[in-house]
Amino acid sequence: MIRGMKIFLFTAAVLFINALLFFQAFSAFSKWSLENRRFSVSAIYDLPIDSIKSFKLPGEETDSLIGRVSEHPSYMESSLLYIFSPPHNPHGKVSFLKELKIPRHRFFSSFHKIDNCNNGEPVFSLLGVEDKKVVLELKDIYGNTHKSTKLEDLSILPPADNMEVGIIAIEDIDADGRKDMLWRISGEHAGLPRGIAVYDPLSGKKKWEFLFGPAPFRTIVKDIDRDGEKEIIFSAWAPHNGFSCNGMDDDHSYVGVLDCRGTQLWCFEVGWFFTNAYLAVEDLNHDGKFEIITSRRCHRTIKPDPGQIRVYDALSGEDIHTSNYPGLSFNDLYVINMDNDPHLEIIASDTQGGLRIWGRNFKVCKEYRENKDIRILGVEKINENSFPLIFTWYAYNTLRIFDHRLRIIFNYQFYQIPKEIKYPDPIVPVNDGKNNSFVLTLDQTYLISPKQAILFQDFLKLFRSPFLFYFLGIIVFNGFVYIGWRQTRKSRLRSLELLRDGTKTKPEWTLTTQEVLHKMKSPLTAILWETEKIDGLLEKKRQSKTLLSKLKKINEAILADVNALKIMNSFLMKYLQVQIPRLQEIEITKIIKESLDNYRNTFGNIFTFTCSFPPSLPTFLADEEQLKEALAIIIDNAIDAMPAGGTISITAAYYKMLPHKRQKNVICIEIEDNGCGITEDKLDKIFDLHYTTKKEGTGIGLAIAKRIVESHDGWIEVESKEKIGTKLALYFPVKNLP
Repeated sequence: MIRGMKIFLFTAAVLFINALLFFQAFSAFSKWSLENRRFSVSAIYDLPIDSIKSFKLPGEETDSLIGRVSEHPSYMESSLLYIFSPPHNPHGKVSFLKELKIPRHRFFSSFHKIDNCNNGEPVFSLLGVEDKKVVLELKDIYGNTHKSTKLEDLSILPPADNMEVGIIAIEDIDADGRKDMLWRISGEHAGLPRGIAVYDPLSGKKKWEFLFGPAPFRTIVKDIDRDGEKEIIFSAWAPHNGFSCNGMDDDHSYVGVLDCRGTQLWCFEVGWFFTNAYLAVEDLNHDGKFEIITSRRCHRTIKPDPGQIRVYDALSGEDIHTSNYPGLSFNDLYVINMDNDPHLEIIASDTQGGLRIWGRNFKVCKEYRENKDIRILGVEKINENSFPLIFTWYAYNTLRIFDHRLRIIFNYQFYQIPKEIKYPDPIVPVNDGKNNSFVLTLDQTYLISPKQAILFQDFLKLFRSPFLFYFLGIIVFNGFVYIGWRQTRKSRLRSLELLRDGTKTKPEWTLTTQEVLHKMKSPLTAILWETEKIDGLLEKKRQSKTLLSKLKKINEAILADVNALKIMNSFLMKYLQVQIPRLQEIEITKIIKESLDNYRNTFGNIFTFTCSFPPSLPTFLADEEQLKEALAIIIDNAIDAMPAGGTISITAAYYKMLPHKRQKNVICIEIEDNGCGITEDKLDKIFDLHYTTKKEGTGIGLAIAKRIVESHDGWIEVESKEKIGTKLALYFPVKNLP
């Protein structure tokens, strides 16, 4: 029963450790696979290039980029505008085409062709506030300024040069054949200008403006009625500071539509203060009618509005569908065809770690959940034939890419992201003529490139990861288990063989060791005899007293060492002889009485010897001579512990069951003295070979006694208290005669 329980516990422990190591190895392999299988991430510039926009140079098939470095160490009061080409491989660096110094608070748009400007070549625009005036500059790719205009006729003048202004679009919205610049001005504090305006980018003349109570948040320009003139679809967020205009107050957020001349077609509330709506405009069902899709976000901690997905009819503002999600706040919104069917899907993430895809009838068809904030950085294709991928920013430092089924296909952790970078800008796709790579701005500027195959250095990363440690751990651990099992099995089979053979031949190593010890005995005797002979000669010859004294001391030392070797040899012979007991049926009481009678005859005037045991004890199989040897060793140690005399008591008892060992049918012999005792720090060492506390001890006696007892399948227990005494208990299982 006990052996079966031990085997069960050992097997369970081995399986548990293997499962733990396998799980860790699998986790390390999965992490490596996610970080190296599909994409590579490499830093292409050691500073963050933000507000990146892509464009194509004339005659080029690959994309170029324009972006701003706001924190260049050489220009603290201004920004650097970079026009550059990304590398075509993940290990390359940015190739800069032009570097322009611009005022710090300037917003820029990508390159556009504007009539009668730069001979028809593209220009990019810079928009900002200077001397409390809104200034527009048009520059070519070389940094030459082709137009600098102050935008006049604003209803509310900006109060400071760092006001937030931004270009929404530069395109012909009223179908008059001339490009229009649609821009917004926004302030979070009461009394600051908020609104959308349309200006001629060359003359700087205002066409119209529309003022807001809330702050403009998202704006999309689209021809929703398909009449050639484009409408402006907007959402505005509620900063809650007591400002109202055109029927919209900043205690509420809104979504609405303006026509190309600034007339409001419709406008509806989205939520209460500190809410905003992300925005998309698409023909969801391909029925020729556009829908406006919004997702509501609320960053109010007291009674927050629930997260909401709402779909409006783009022309009338009719509520087509509304789904509320209590306890959630949505982070973004994308509408795209994810699986190449006739219908578009809605994709949004929330602050509770949820990522959802809504399909037909606005039902959630796929969902992924984590317990940390997740935001969508973009939904992009690698090439025209691939499914879109969802690029997300997870837990403030991890890039995760999902496929169209919301399976994680890439996971990359940035370990040293500064605390001030909570959310990066959306990724910017860059086409090399065949495939897209993606630029991500964090503490540095990174390139995310799709992989065609796993490279050799990727496999090196696997073997440098914790995977190798755990994989080797599985092999080494199971190797040790196998070796230990084989050795245990061999030992057990050998023990059974010895028990069956009784007093057959001893193991080969024992015979060899005994033979060596026998050979040692002869030269030791000769050394002793020669040393005694030298001592005799020294006595006869006349020598100087000093020399004689030194030689005598040396000779005495040699004699002492040789005698010690002889004693050691004798004890080792005894120790090695304890291998196979000559089993016979014995009466333990008889052995105890005979042993004590011998000691009473020798030490009866100094020591008192007592014994106590029941009238009848069962006989058992043992080697009588070996038991007498063990008792003699223990009694001798007790005598040595009482140099001034004392009492040595021996008791014997039979136990049908030992509760603390769960052992049946055991005879216990206890030898107790009232000597000096043993300290606790030495108690565990007294049975170690060659350990002794006596000046002239060998440290072999108690090791021999322990070996004798264990050769009978028994064990020894010891109790001792310093200056009180010591008690040794010898336990022998009672075995029936064969």
